[in-house]
Amino acid sequence: MLSGESVLQDGVMLCVILSSIPLGISVLVGLISSILQAATQIQEQTLGFVPKLCAVIFMLWVLGPWIFNQIKLLLISSLCSNGAII
Repeated sequence: MLSGESVLQDGVMLCVILSSIPLGISVLVGLISSILQAATQIQEQTLGFVPKLCAVIFMLWVLGPWIFNQIKLLLISSLCSNGAII
């Protein structure tokens, strides 16, 4: 049986992992688009924002079921640690 502190640590770690994926994708796409903007000398603000937004939306669409499953597993483990019946 897991303690309440262990469930809390697992929850925080899951939040860090799940939020780092879209953040990493956004940083990578932003870096690529800024390099292309510097190389072509195009200084349009939306050229940096739109590709990042599209990449994060696509990534969430692809990895959405896995993210939901991870959150579901954490919920089940936290309810089982408190003695609740599922």
